[in-house]
Amino acid sequence: MRPEQDAFLEAVYVEQFNKLLIYARASLRDPDRARELVQDVFHEAVLHIEVLMAHENPGGWLMKTLKNKLLEYERNRQKHLARFLSLDSELHPQAASPDDALAGVEEDGKSVWTAVREHLTEEEQYILRRIVWEGATHLQVAKERNLSVYASQKRLQRIREKLYQAFPERRKRK
Repeated sequence: MRPEQDAFLEAVYVEQFNKLLIYARASLRDPDRARELVQDVFHEAVLHIEVLMAHENPGGWLMKTLKNKLLEYERNRQKHLARFLSLDSELHPQAASPDDALAGVEEDGKSVWTAVREHLTEEEQYILRRIVWEGATHLQVAKERNLSVYASQKRLQRIREKLYQAFPERRKRK
């Protein structure tokens, strides 16, 4: 970035960060996830600095970006939960854990969680459980497992790919 872009972004960051964080916390009720999403907004700002500098209302641009990130987060969260809860099942969506919730869902004569556990290592099961089921952020999991946030994200991606290979019928068809 050029020095004027850097100065502009810093000024916008100082002016808007707390407003965005308050909005995100109110929407999510999870301070860690809120901070993560606001940081993602500023990452987008860096990627689109020319657009942001030319925009008549940079604060509005950032707020709109945050709202889009919140919608995307909620869509992804619902998608993750839907992968574990069948629409046909009589399971309550607020079940305490995958063990409790998926114990009764049958997949070739055994519970889905048992089938999933057969394909994942203990570490992979932990990451899947914390992020998808318990709603932990990648930052939280990264700190717990002494990883970078990127490594946590990449591991979850690889876990998903592994499960798609193990359960190809679960892949959403386009």
